[in-house]
Amino acid sequence: MLTDLRFALRSLRKQPGFTAAAVLALALGIGGNTTIYSVVDSLLLEPLPFPGGDRLVMFWQENQREGRAYNEVAPGVVRALQTRATSFEAIAPYDWFGFTLTGSGEPEEVPGAVATPDFFELLGATPFIGRLFRREDDRPGAPPVVVLSYEFWQRRFARDASVLGTELTLNGGPATVVGILPPGFRFEVPADIYYPLTPPQGPDFWENRRARVLRVVGRLAPGASLSRGRAEASAIAASLAREFPETNADWTVSVVPAAEGLFQGPVRATLTALLGAVGFVLLIACADVANLLLARATGRRREFAVRTALGAARSRLVRQLLTESVVLAAVGAVLGLLLAAWGLSAIESALPLAMIQSMPRLGGFEVDGSVLGFTGVLTVATGVLFGLVPALRATRGNVRDDLVAEGRTTADRSRGRLRSTLVAIEVALALVLLTGSGLMIRSFLNQVLANPGFHPDHLLTFWTSLPQSRYPDGPSIARFQARALEELDALPAVEGVAAVNVVPLSGEGARTDFTIVGATVAGEATQPTTQYRLVSANYFQLLGIPLVRGRLIDERDRVGGVPVAVVNRALAGRYFPGRDPIGERIILEGDTVPREIVGVVENAVDWRMSDRSGVLLYLPFQQRRSARIGFLVRTSVAPAGVADGARRTVAAIDPDQPIYDIQPLRELVDFSLFTQRVSAGLLGVLAVIALLLAAVGVYGVMAFGVGQRVHEIGIRMALGARAAEILRLVMRQGMAPVGVGLAVGAVGALTLTRVLRRLLFQVNPTDPVTFGLTGAVLVAVAALAVYLPARRATRVAPVEALRYE
Repeated sequence: MLTDLRFALRSLRKQPGFTAAAVLALALGIGGNTTIYSVVDSLLLEPLPFPGGDRLVMFWQENQREGRAYNEVAPGVVRALQTRATSFEAIAPYDWFGFTLTGSGEPEEVPGAVATPDFFELLGATPFIGRLFRREDDRPGAPPVVVLSYEFWQRRFARDASVLGTELTLNGGPATVVGILPPGFRFEVPADIYYPLTPPQGPDFWENRRARVLRVVGRLAPGASLSRGRAEASAIAASLAREFPETNADWTVSVVPAAEGLFQGPVRATLTALLGAVGFVLLIACADVANLLLARATGRRREFAVRTALGAARSRLVRQLLTESVVLAAVGAVLGLLLAAWGLSAIESALPLAMIQSMPRLGGFEVDGSVLGFTGVLTVATGVLFGLVPALRATRGNVRDDLVAEGRTTADRSRGRLRSTLVAIEVALALVLLTGSGLMIRSFLNQVLANPGFHPDHLLTFWTSLPQSRYPDGPSIARFQARALEELDALPAVEGVAAVNVVPLSGEGARTDFTIVGATVAGEATQPTTQYRLVSANYFQLLGIPLVRGRLIDERDRVGGVPVAVVNRALAGRYFPGRDPIGERIILEGDTVPREIVGVVENAVDWRMSDRSGVLLYLPFQQRRSARIGFLVRTSVAPAGVADGARRTVAAIDPDQPIYDIQPLRELVDFSLFTQRVSAGLLGVLAVIALLLAAVGVYGVMAFGVGQRVHEIGIRMALGARAAEILRLVMRQGMAPVGVGLAVGAVGALTLTRVLRRLLFQVNPTDPVTFGLTGAVLVAVAALAVYLPARRATRVAPVEALRYE
């Protein structure tokens, strides 16, 4: 083996051009795979950093009929899982929650969570100092206690241990600090304050099967498999649907590994698409190198014949050639690891800070042991993949014929067919990748250029969360909101202000079921449901959302007035098909008095940029209570220039009321498009690499073929063939495998691009424009790669060709 290794290195060093081309192709393929695998491993495969992290799971409620996946879980469903399931050692509900900290320095809105004592036990957390929650802490009427994160304790209290036992004022009420979590404790998103999950409704809260408001983590029982846990959760959901059809019909429960559950939907689908794309690039690189090895082996036929004549078995020659191919792959892998390290650094630097802060697993991508193992396996597999067939073909020749062949090497039809087949495979793979990239890029451009339904520029957004102790009822909240709107509107450079309970594109939501008075909705097995927004009177005018018919919410829609609602076009079309919803009355969940629909507005982006058709209900802010208020401030200058004034204005109204999440709405729009932008960009880069590799492959085969046929071309020209005829002959033969590759690739693209359907926006997976353009680009590049060697063939001098021997 050492002899083979030394000879491989020596022979590769003697042909630097061949070695450089092969190593570069492999480095691009292996480096791309290593980069994307590192991201996938960090986000989806690597167990969470908790004891037994590989047995942690997350629960979601799903409604396939409505296309709603990854919904939080209703308390009644959580209780059913806890009492009926045997596949899980523990099941712990929790939810993210914001706390307004006052009375201890400057007021601050602190991210936090409410959780049961099982939450910390399940995750194996131990206190850094103090204690964590006990069973009695989440009982109704228990003295309020909190646990702080180590990082918050360090930042806010300078690691002062005397904070234990002291009272903090959270949301206007007292809570005693009983413990500090260990450094680095994070689950899903950062939380600095943990509060016991003690619902004000008491035991009735756990009977609610309609309000899906809890996130749920669990741990598989010893010996229980994930498939068993999934089957049991589905069976419990089906049982609840039979027992409580009015709330649980069509709803099931999904169970996924916790690491996977934290990154669902588009993120997971995007990573899967990218992993497939870099796999295609590697296959194209392998085909390229295999073609190079076939060409190189043709020139070494006499060498192999001499070795065989001296007693070398075919297996010995194959081993030597496989050693050379694995060495090539190893050198390519080393360069690929350097490219991967650079690529991971580039990805991390491109991630928005807000995304890293909200999802800590996004940070710290690195080439660790598992990634090195993956790269090692990939390197050996790649070396064998592109080296085995050329090695077998190179050692299959006739020893006598190869020994007597001196200067001239005759064309080998079987080798030519194999090289053409590899070219067809490269073209087919490149077409699939180009088509997928083209669809993703068109989808991204459609989202950027499409009208979101509102005007996001020159709009500053921020939040306030009013504590119940100081704002116990609707009128007190309304007074704060009215004064804040008035005084913010009076700031210099402010052109208008509006309030809403959920800022567009903030990633949050508020959903309610409702009943249409005197009517039913065809095709709806359960009550109609919708997202709803509480808005101030000038919300639609400020954002520029057009009125379709009826009227907008205005100043007459106050507390004590006639309850009204405005719906978007999507809700009107779905729940009032074929009739005008104006004047219809609906009763929202929890209400007893019906509301009259007074207006219909155009659809506007609310949840994410790719969803402009969701049903949405708008209610007057003053007619329904919400202690959490988002403000939108339209400015005549850069929005950031108004942030300090907004902060001072709210502080003047209530010195203990902080504002938080201050950012321009345009940044929220850009942030919502980040995943699509990155995926389209990476797929575009991979497509260009694939196109170049395919072009190099076509050019290499044609150049080698022309070199092998110099004698034949000379004879043709001596017998009267014109240069144009030679050009057509070579072009026709060179484009033949390209045509086959295009046909196969088109079929593959039609099949595989359907996987991208969930990621596309206003683009059909079989879009003829994209297919036509990508096919035309590939044909043009391939034709150029064929034309250059073909043109050289027309310049062969017949006399020189015939005197070749």
